[in-house]
Amino acid sequence: MPKIENYFDCALAAKRLLEKSRNMELDRGENPPKVKFARGKKIITFAPHPDDEIMTGLLPLRLMAEKGWRVIDAAVSLGSNEARRKERAAELRRACSYLGWKLDICGFERVRLSARKEFPKYWGECVERLAAAIRRENPAAVMAPHKRDANLAHMATSQMVRDALKLLGRDYGGFLIETEVWSGMDRPNLLVEAGPRELGWLMTALSRHVKEVERNDYHARMPAAFAENVRRGAEVVGGQGGMAPKFDFGCIYAVKKFDGRAWRNFGAPKFAALDSDIENIFKQ
Repeated sequence: MPKIENYFDCALAAKRLLEKSRNMELDRGENPPKVKFARGKKIITFAPHPDDEIMTGLLPLRLMAEKGWRVIDAAVSLGSNEARRKERAAELRRACSYLGWKLDICGFERVRLSARKEFPKYWGECVERLAAAIRRENPAAVMAPHKRDANLAHMATSQMVRDALKLLGRDYGGFLIETEVWSGMDRPNLLVEAGPRELGWLMTALSRHVKEVERNDYHARMPAAFAENVRRGAEVVGGQGGMAPKFDFGCIYAVKKFDGRAWRNFGAPKFAALDSDIENIFKQ
């Protein structure tokens, strides 16, 4: 590490580290996560596109690594580029295999909010399939983008999952965890800390989406994105003007529970540090 004496040196070191990360070999597979025990609890992450499961995957990764939860990635679509779908499915399998996650490829077409009105029969079939997956796996929590995550497939996936939960009604008594990739939530209530180990796992898995990160180097920029999450999460989760947690990296979520009328934020805002019990987020 070069000697750093001022903020210009810091900026140059950050630039060089980003360049080095960007130029590393993709699809690496060293040091995969290891789970000492597996429990019965499950979490399903409904990912609009292959790679979204990694971008928002810190919480399920920690639940798996620390508490033995089983993670299921339900890939809602394989992207809008039909020519790339077979390749994206293969990349997705490699990413989930590295993390030790079960994969369920839905591969829906027309993952757009407009399809809810324009193709109601097809939309209903998609909703029924998501509901069937939730009923079959009986997870303690499901994850989906928040309603205004600024991507058409993300907003549609959010609504599709909510429609599936409405269809299930009292058959599902678990949590809904909302995620963000393209735009922030108004009222998140959870900031989860990542250490170098967790961040390394996610970057390695994301590098397996080879063509996507060649197009846009999400994997190399993940440390910066997770550092930004801590800056913003300190205010939007912890409250304006409060002390920021002593995290280097983190990911923001909204943990919700159905109150009989709507899905509402559950419990007080929380910072889930690495040395805390990650399951405490599900306790009042």
